[in-house]
Amino acid sequence: MIDKTNRQYRWIALSSILLAVLVVSACAPASPPPANQQPPLAGKDWLLVQINGQPPLAGTQVTLVFEDANLGGMTGCNHFGGDYTSSPDGKLSIGTLMQTEIYCMEPEGVMAQEVMYQERLNQASSYRVVNERLELLNPEGEVILVFE
Repeated sequence: MIDKTNRQYRWIALSSILLAVLVVSACAPASPPPANQQPPLAGKDWLLVQINGQPPLAGTQVTLVFEDANLGGMTGCNHFGGDYTSSPDGKLSIGTLMQTEIYCMEPEGVMAQEVMYQERLNQASSYRVVNERLELLNPEGEVILVFE
């Protein structure tokens, strides 16, 4: 009779342990996404707030819009467009950009800003979204363009 009782207690103890393990593992939070995973760019419209750490010229609106495989926007004077690819790890590749060819005289310096903006877009090799801001980085990891 003692052996049968001991087996029952062992069975109850083992069952309790297994049940506790199942409950704890079921309540554990899901693994967080990788720390460097970035949101997709498609469907987003961005306004430039920094180029090389400086704000864009007052009186200009420089934009960047991403669609499925195309991007476009405004340089402050001209419209531009092209294609791009991106990946969840933040890699970004921007293809050849085409733009309208209007010469703007105001505000002063807008054409130089346009050239710099196009150059920085062509240098971008990765991106990250931090606090609702899009940062484009060059191959050295330096932030070259910031959008909101």
